[in-house]
Amino acid sequence: MDGYQFIAALVGSLAWPAVVGVLLYVLRKHLTGLAERLKELSLPGGMKATFEKELSVGREIVEQLPAQIPAPQLPPPPPEEENKLYRLAIESPKGAIIVSYLELEKELRDIGSRLGMGPSVTNQRSVIEELVEKNLLTRDASRLFNSLRRARNSAAHAVGQEQVTSQDALEYIRQTNQLLALLHFAKSQI
Repeated sequence: MDGYQFIAALVGSLAWPAVVGVLLYVLRKHLTGLAERLKELSLPGGMKATFEKELSVGREIVEQLPAQIPAPQLPPPPPEEENKLYRLAIESPKGAIIVSYLELEKELRDIGSRLGMGPSVTNQRSVIEELVEKNLLTRDASRLFNSLRRARNSAAHAVGQEQVTSQDALEYIRQTNQLLALLHFAKSQI
């Protein structure tokens, strides 16, 4: 094998890895967005990105919200209602998460109706985006909504060892209540 054959063989063996590397570099922004939208990723090493990831993302966003804007408080629910949701979180964490998200959907339908989007708004994401466009809601609140939606989906489809705990459900309810307070305030500004 002379020098030319060696270089040709070397270039030939490095061509595909170079193409893959260039593609990864060019598509890095799209791949990052795709990675953020993953609900669950199971790899051979047992690595999982599920409900806990979305809950921690939501926790970080909620911790940032008070520093950005004053978070108005909803009037406290009647004690029996609060106890129902708390009891549900203890007895059926998945059920509490779904009920909590249904309250969020109800508020978004009401806001969508007030914004003239029709009484039967089915795309809550569009209501959130409209509120952000009108500067009635921050981008972080929009991210919190996305995180809560993904966490709800993950919890609703969890099976076996992936079941959510009561503590997870209570944290989810806390984050949902924070977003509900922001939505309630935004609704009052419409």
